[in-house]
Amino acid sequence: VLPVGKELEACLASFKALACCDQGKSAFLSMFEQFQSLVLSDKEMEKGNSRDSDSGFYDQCNWMKSSPLLVCCRKLLDFIESEIECSLKVFESFNLLCVGCLHLSSGCE
Repeated sequence: VLPVGKELEACLASFKALACCDQGKSAFLSMFEQFQSLVLSDKEMEKGNSRDSDSGFYDQCNWMKSSPLLVCCRKLLDFIESEIECSLKVFESFNLLCVGCLHLSSGCE
């Protein structure tokens, strides 16, 4: 995760812009489907092996447990809580993340 600052804000602004357009949503869906197929094939390979290890690709990258967007949101909130005075950029970054997530999960009307 990028440190809080201009780079993070620029990245989140790009995420929001992509999440708001049909092509961006389609790209995110395509990436998620590819990720999901990798997870399923890794899970199938683990079932074929006799070992019952939890250290496979699925557990390291399980988005249900630690979604990259959720991790970013938590880090921003932790940063806000730890600072005595937060710059406006931190709140703008948090807003960009939230709005991007909302657009990604719903329509862009």
